[in-house]
Formats: sequence, C-alpha cells, structure tokens
Amino acid sequence: MERISGTNATGYLKGGDLNRLTVSGGSNCRTVQLPGSPPHVQPPRDNSFGNLHVFEKPRFRPKGLTNVGNTCYANAVLQCLLSTALTQALMDPTAAPVFREYSFNRNILNRGSGSVDSEDSDEQDNDEDEVLPKKENSDAEKREREMLDRCLWLTHEVKKLTLSYVSVPSKLDMEPTMSESISSLFFKAESPVVNPQSITRHPHRISRYLRPYQQEDAHEFLRSMLSTLSMNGRNKELSSLFDGLLESSITCQSCGNETLTRDRYMDLSLDIADKDIQTLHDALKHFTQWETLDGNNSVHCTRCRVKCAARKSLRMATAPSIMVCHLKRFSFSSSGLVRLGKKVKFPTHLEIGDYMSNLNQSKPPEYELVAVLVHQGQSCEAGHYVAFVKSEGEWFCCNDKEVSQVPVEKVMRQQAYILMYEVANMRESHGFPSPSGVPKSVEGSDECSLRSAPSSKSLMNSMLCGFDDDVVCSMCCVF
Repeated sequence: MERISGTNATGYLKGGDLNRLTVSGGSNCRTVQLPGSPPHVQPPRDNSFGNLHVFEKPRFRPKGLTNVGNTCYANAVLQCLLSTALTQALMDPTAAPVFREYSFNRNILNRGSGSVDSEDSDEQDNDEDEVLPKKENSDAEKREREMLDRCLWLTHEVKKLTLSYVSVPSKLDMEPTMSESISSLFFKAESPVVNPQSITRHPHRISRYLRPYQQEDAHEFLRSMLSTLSMNGRNKELSSLFDGLLESSITCQSCGNETLTRDRYMDLSLDIADKDIQTLHDALKHFTQWETLDGNNSVHCTRCRVKCAARKSLRMATAPSIMVCHLKRFSFSSSGLVRLGKKVKFPTHLEIGDYMSNLNQSKPPEYELVAVLVHQGQSCEAGHYVAFVKSEGEWFCCNDKEVSQVPVEKVMRQQAYILMYEVANMRESHGFPSPSGVPKSVEGSDECSLRSAPSSKSLMNSMLCGFDDDVVCSMCCVF
C-alpha cells in the first residue's frame, strides 16, 4: 500500500517542498505534484541573509485563526492538532519515526485488527491487495485514487498552515529585539492571525458529510481529518501517532471459552451520562468494565455450538503516542438529542495502565495534557467552540482570532468535549519544541542540538529550502 511522506529537507522545522509529496509503496517510489500547484523551482540561496539573526529566541505561541463563516468548530480542532506532535511529524521527516517509537505495544499494532486466534488482519489484507493486478476502471482503484488525492491535498494544506503558524510573530511576545526589527526590513509585516480558509472553506473535501459555512460537530471534523491524513490507517507514518487497538474479550458463561478480537481506534469515545461518572478515570473505568450478554444479546459459542450467556469486556491492547479522549456530551433522551452540561474532572497527567489488556505485562508511559476542546452553549443546535492549548509550559485560550494566556486553573474548570494527551516529554526528550518548556539537547546529537538552539543561518535556509518561487515571494519583500 502506498505511503505518504514529505520530501527531504534540512533545518529546524523541515518543510520540504509544499507542492510535492513522495508516495511510496512496495519497491516503487514516486513524487506526486499536487493538482494546481506550479512546477517545482529551487529558489536561489542568498548568502547575504546568512549572518542575520531573524529569530534569536523562536516562540511557538499559538496564533489566532480566522473564522470564515461558522468555522469555529474547525478552528478549535486545528488549534488542538497544531499543539500536538503532529506538526513536527508533518514538517520534519525525521520526527514521525521518533514519535512512532512511543506507541505502546507497537508490535501488536503492526499485526492489525481482527480475531487474535485467526490469521485475518488488516495487515495481511493489505499485503494481498498489493499483489493483486490493478484494474484501471475498477471501483476499488477509483476509491484508492480519491483517498490518495484527499490525503495529498490535506497534507499540503496543513503543512502550509503549520509553516504560517510557527513563523508568524505573535503579539503575545515582548517588544521586538534589535535583530527582529532589522528582519522586518526584509520580511512583510505579518498579522498574528493566520487564515486557514484553504481548509475550513472546503470541509466537504475532507468528508462528504461536512458542509461549507454550516455549523458542524468538532468531533466529526477531527475524526475526518485524522482519517484523511492517515488514509484510514494506510499511511502508517502518521496513523501510528493516533492509532491504537481495542481488545474485545467475550467469555462464554457455560464453558469458559474466551474469544479475543482487536479493532483499531483513533480516539476513545467515552460515555459520561451515568451519574457516577465524575472524572475522566470514572469514564475510562466505565468504558472497560465487564458487561453481561444474555437473553436477546446472547452470543454464539464456537465450542458449545449454541447461543450462550457471556461476559464481555473492552480494554486497550495498544496505546498511541497521542491519545484523544472524546467525552460524549451529546446524547439521546426521550425528548431527543440533548447536551450534557455536567462537569467531568480530568488530570494534567494521565496513567492508563489500569485500562490496558490483561495480557500486557509492561506499563505504558505517562501522558500529559496538551489540548482541551470545549463546546460552549446549552443546546445541540447552536453553540461555540474554543480550544485551550499548552505551549512552552503555559496555557492559552484560542477563540477564533483571539488568543489570550490563561492560568491552568481556568483550563481545569472547563466542560471538556475533547481531550488530547501525548506521551510526556516525548518531544522535549528529542530536542523538538515541547508543550512543557524548552527542548532538551541530546548529547552527541548535532541534529537535536540544532533543534533546541537553531542558528539564524540554518533557520533561514530551512525556511527557504525546497520552496517554489511563489512561496518565497509571499514571504519576502524583495521580488
């Protein structure tokens, strides 16, 4: 199956060519020119910029996002995703393999989903697909092409958005230094607000169930984005950051026969309607508790060969590098769809060992909270979405184009709709910009030292390297 990756580049945040992506599969490797993009032209290097300290202390503060018409749901999701390690995985080809190593029980994840006792799995199905002859007019090939096109388009647009997000100066910073004032002579004065309209004006390109300029559900938009970027799990460079396996165990009450199956998940959708669920840990316990299946819910036992009462439990077989927890605030009742306004407490650091499969002998890593998405409103038909994200050890409220620093106590009081955790110190330990603070320099690694304290020359070169003329002209004042 084809795998998407960025083109090679060097520098602090490796962007490569925004208009070209490498698609590889099996022994073949090809470069794809995105539709509508100009031919690739390598811009000339201007050494006169070499001694100019453009950014003496790079800041990775969140920037505001323009609301182009009922797109607060999309802006909130983008703010949350941009606060995670996904940004480095997209922009830096060396980052994704590093972060993928933090996926707990990755060897089980690589086996794919299906029955544990059978030979069926997603991985084997994909292998069969690769050796089958391609039929140019087949519906399967058409769907594959459409999926690839959507992945290429969205990856390209998210890369552009990320580049603007991390390079545009933030008004939250202090007065500009002398070198920053000098750099303004060479660069256009940028607003601290970034316009994501290339994505938010076209949600129907991500999912046919999303409509432009209409109020949509942030969770549906998030799932559609992740599915498109990861090609439903086939682009393993990105999917392994969010992908995990849930293990379903069904035990026959008559003979004790146990059946195990595993299914992929990109987020955990947790019920919070029960009055006893007051915390995130309560919701996770409820999610993984035993359930009795009897009466009409009885299951067919392969050993007894009849329907029998059984006990079922759902636990995590693997844990991803980035854990997304969706709290089900919208539920059906006798009066229809209602919004649950209850307070569910959540921790800044999360341990999930109690919710892992009983077959696990090791302990999964600790997670730290990096983003909280909130739905403000009293009904399902209307409301507003905002995001709280963590950057350099500080928390910020992102309300479309407005961004303000807030104390962590305010974050913890929110009625969370979506929580994003990532493995604690995952980025910091490898010299990447970290939500917790300054990246650690890794001894003996020049590349990690470059990330934690980039020189002005390397930063300038990384910004220009591989970009086409249109991108360079949009950044520079000199034409």
